[in-house]
Amino acid sequence: MTHVKLREIEKLQLRGVSSTARLIQLSHDEDEEVRFRAIEGLGTLPVTVDSRKTIARALTDSDSLVRAAAAEILGNWDPKRAEHLLVEAIEDSDELVRTAAIVSLGSIGSKQSIWLLERKYRNQSCGSLERLSFAIALYTLGKSAYLASALSFLNDESYQVRSAAANLLREFTSTKDIPRVLGKLRSSISAESTDAARSSMQAAIEDLRPL
Repeated sequence: MTHVKLREIEKLQLRGVSSTARLIQLSHDEDEEVRFRAIEGLGTLPVTVDSRKTIARALTDSDSLVRAAAAEILGNWDPKRAEHLLVEAIEDSDELVRTAAIVSLGSIGSKQSIWLLERKYRNQSCGSLERLSFAIALYTLGKSAYLASALSFLNDESYQVRSAAANLLREFTSTKDIPRVLGKLRSSISAESTDAARSSMQAAIEDLRPL
């Protein structure tokens, strides 16, 4: 049945807001992949009162991928209402969820989050993905000094972190900083040893360079 529901979700996303009720129903499914895909599907549709409640509830789902998807969607959807939920989510037990919540806090643009993000960034127990996410969030919130920190993760020992750094820079680099970021990406890709990170860097270069 799982594969049938996954195919249904793909079709529902093409139908627009009329699919909201069914996607909400599927977001309660016993299968975590179905819940994840349903939450992702809701994130592509216009916001409704019920879908907002569903995404907020998904932050407490038992599956970390569902929680991470919800954190990402809230950052895009609901700046005024999401901040307190995302602040709670940066204490999640799973790093994937924490990093999604951190980046979303930067995306919603609340200056009130800066003090919390800076305090967490200075916590030496944070892993590289979290510190990268904090740096990107703070940079997005106007703390330009954190761009240097974000760029440094293009040389992290983990290729997953290097890939994540390229992907986040691709999405969040401001226009005035594009030349600087492109220079760092080009120097990093020349030394990159993995296909995955090289692909992420190349995609970032292609998106950021002037036409």
